[in-house]
Amino acid sequence: MSRSRPVLPSSLATLLMALTVGGCSSSSTEPEPTEFPNFEGSYVLSGTYSGRPGNSVEGSLVISDQVGTSATAAMVFRLSDNGNTSFVLNMTSDVAAATAGPVSAQLAADGSISFSFSGREEIFGIDPADCCNFTIALGGKLAGNLVDGNWVLTRDMPSEDRGTFSALR
Repeated sequence: MSRSRPVLPSSLATLLMALTVGGCSSSSTEPEPTEFPNFEGSYVLSGTYSGRPGNSVEGSLVISDQVGTSATAAMVFRLSDNGNTSFVLNMTSDVAAATAGPVSAQLAADGSISFSFSGREEIFGIDPADCCNFTIALGGKLAGNLVDGNWVLTRDMPSEDRGTFSALR
């Protein structure tokens, strides 16, 4: 006596096949890899200096060698008081490279970036042995081709200047 096999409707067979194939996929408990924004590029930097009219920040920022949560940052950062330059940090010139080369920047998946640099300031008329350590710290957030953020310059004179910046790629 021959037995006949039951025949499944094609829609039910397709559903069972999809469930079987779907069940072979990797575990859903593994986190999806985080996609980091691309920070790399050359930016034109401008901003405010202590929030006072007539004072400004200008310069450039270069982000390179991005790997995961780190990258290299180099910048030219110029503070002006009513058109008179009061502070310049040049991390990109050959002359400054030995003492003010690029620094490591910290990156986050939400677009945040931060970095700082410490060095010695040369002030005309003041013996370098008597002066003048500084630290400049920048933190911002990338949105498209724009990084907006804050900066703080601390000197041992004592002095602290701060402001905001925008850097457009």
